[in-house]
Amino acid sequence: MPLTLALRGRASGVLAATTMALALAPAAPASELVTRDARAPRLQVNGSGVALVTYGKAGGGKAHVLYWGAVDRDVRFAHDRSGGWKSHKANWRRFRNTCGPYTGPPLFAAVDACTARDGSHWALQAWNRIRPIGALSGQRELRLSHWRGDTARLWAKSDWSWRGRSRHLYGQLTFKGRPVFGAGSRTGYVTDGVGRNIALQSLDSDYGRGWRYVNGFLTNKPSGQFCYGLNRKRTSGGQTRTGVSRAHRYRVLVAGPYVSPDVMFEFSQDPGGYDRGVDAVANREQAQLLRGVHAGSCWPIN
Repeated sequence: MPLTLALRGRASGVLAATTMALALAPAAPASELVTRDARAPRLQVNGSGVALVTYGKAGGGKAHVLYWGAVDRDVRFAHDRSGGWKSHKANWRRFRNTCGPYTGPPLFAAVDACTARDGSHWALQAWNRIRPIGALSGQRELRLSHWRGDTARLWAKSDWSWRGRSRHLYGQLTFKGRPVFGAGSRTGYVTDGVGRNIALQSLDSDYGRGWRYVNGFLTNKPSGQFCYGLNRKRTSGGQTRTGVSRAHRYRVLVAGPYVSPDVMFEFSQDPGGYDRGVDAVANREQAQLLRGVHAGSCWPIN
């Protein structure tokens, strides 16, 4: 069964991992970051619910990292980068895999996945989550997740801002029916284990051909909503760019809520001109997401 399905208009999932002994405390505030630019990663899970992630390191040799103790809404895994000699949770040299073929929902950028005997799913995903603005690629993060049932639901739509002066998008992130947001900060950094930054990419924009990174922005209270205006912004090189797609295609991507898979949503934009009626409908939908809270990137509605 193929593990990677980039389905237009569907949400999907991603994950990650990285060098030293046992760490029972904070690791990563999302699907777990294992390492970057891993070679030939492999996932195994034993009958005790301990996962073994094996991958080739950039400087040579292999890493063997154990993970356990988290599923769904848990914020982080416990892990042991020694391969087991510190934690004694398992021994990578004698590890017995009992995880069967993957039977869960479609996953974005999956490199390995399986379904355990208890029906829960494990997955490794790898993608360029963080890029310079306008870039085609960056370091590939390898991320690990563990969950039951569906992945998070991520969606986005396009409208206009300031009565048609520029393109605009808005959307929402939820997991198991609950909105996803954290304490956050106005500078765009996640400050707890729950907040999420949405990555926006556009196809064949004024940044160049291909899927280019446009920007990142936090989900907000109260509904896990987000908004972004594709108006002109100055780059580090002193030029101004909008990120508007000439192909009218965009995608939003996010590290999985808690320890669930990362997800991606791709959508098309109506290439037509400003429509006041359509914009009014979109503004009403955004008002419903705000639920009277006049704060965050979605306020004021325009």
